[in-house]
Amino acid sequence: TSTDPDDPLDVIGLSFPGVPGFPHFGHNADVAWCITHGMADDQDLAVVDLRRGADGVEHRRDGAWRTAEVRVEHVTVAGGDPVEVECIDTPAGPVVASHEQDGRWTGIAVRWTATAEVDTTADALLPMLRAGSVDDLDRAFGPWVVPVNNVLMADTSGAIAYRMRGRLAVRPASHGWTVVDGADPTTGWQGYVTDEDLPRWRDPDRGFLVSSNNRVSADGPYVSHDWAHPTRARRITELLGGRDGWRVDEVGALLGDTHSGIAARLAERLRSLSPAHPMEVRALALLDGWDHHMDAASASAAVVGTVRGELLRLLVHELGLAEDRLPGVAGPSLHQTMRFANARLAWWIDDPELVSDRALTAALRLAVRSLELAQGPDPSRWRWGAAHLARWAHPLLALRPDLAAHVVLPPTVELGGDNECVWATSTAPPSTDASNGQVARYVFDVGDWDRSRWIVPHGVSGDSRSAHHLDQLEDWTGMRLRPMRWSVDVVDAATESVTDLR
Repeated sequence: TSTDPDDPLDVIGLSFPGVPGFPHFGHNADVAWCITHGMADDQDLAVVDLRRGADGVEHRRDGAWRTAEVRVEHVTVAGGDPVEVECIDTPAGPVVASHEQDGRWTGIAVRWTATAEVDTTADALLPMLRAGSVDDLDRAFGPWVVPVNNVLMADTSGAIAYRMRGRLAVRPASHGWTVVDGADPTTGWQGYVTDEDLPRWRDPDRGFLVSSNNRVSADGPYVSHDWAHPTRARRITELLGGRDGWRVDEVGALLGDTHSGIAARLAERLRSLSPAHPMEVRALALLDGWDHHMDAASASAAVVGTVRGELLRLLVHELGLAEDRLPGVAGPSLHQTMRFANARLAWWIDDPELVSDRALTAALRLAVRSLELAQGPDPSRWRWGAAHLARWAHPLLALRPDLAAHVVLPPTVELGGDNECVWATSTAPPSTDASNGQVARYVFDVGDWDRSRWIVPHGVSGDSRSAHHLDQLEDWTGMRLRPMRWSVDVVDAATESVTDLR
């Protein structure tokens, strides 16, 4: 809130530490906004030939050697000597890695929309907070560069809208599949998609808009190849379109929907198998009459979810991507690889020609063995939640394990959902643990802001000594929302303490 009479602001929302304003989720007195990731391909990776010439570093471009832009950065190191870093920039982007061998110097350059030109994203923040309508908010996003987002908007007049915000380069879609030749000028960008040409929808006849990281349109400029599978968006569309008159609590419950269209497809494929082992037969019997909800207490979901994990493990071994086949490519790199592969697996499961019965049979055998060892010999007592745990980690502890005694981590909890549920809790096999989840849930009541609700996974305080450090975890796990108080008198009545940051 700003009480400046010349520039009043009154905004509530959720943000990330260090990020000013509420660029992702929030509302003021007139308009609300929220986002899903746009999944945009906003970077190109190029191979560049380098050499040191009489005038410094040169790069090959269009059949000739040209002088690169070079600067030296001095990095101060605590407890050590400063380190000089040579930064080389080319038309294909700054060189982020290079290797010299047998007289040849090859570099990898990355061109990113956020660094290729001035990043004006911050110029959108104040106009966002001051917006008085959907139209104002749409215009406010004009300077936005990164990240590319799908934005849903609604204002107190009843208008609703969708738009994509962010800077997209104009270049062939083939750039999204492989590296480009940094020496070939035809691989360069041909400018940027204009703000007017970004996807938009306004006040559809059906009365609602949906975004779930899915591809929003088959037309228009190239955005990405790597969309989320559309099953989550289809499920939300099915539920919202089924009736009118949704209340805040009902929409909140919708956010916890665990139906998985991909799990349904995988279950169908599994039920067509004829396993010989009695335990595998008993496991598949759990799929008869299953409603395809990935509930934490479901034994059927445990079978399907674990089979999916084993199926992916078989796949990555075939592709040579497994950790034991790629020494040195572990930790975050392998984790992201597994997450990406698991997202793609949803598309492959949808196509019976891409996942063979032989692979499914092998995955079923491994999954049943895993569940039996972890949860016992009675398949009816297996639980998806017991296999799909949220195990919290603090990123600093990987570097400073000696600080573990000073860090309070949340307790491990069982979760429902999967990659393609509305309750999105993705995994990074070989583990079936929930590696990612909803960082926030919220329902904005545009007609009465005080009826809005929200929740975050842990709490609103980063101080482990605070009563509000982890006090939301139980409600978050149980798919319950908390009041999102707006009016001054309502906020004052619920105030427990005031923090003065001056």
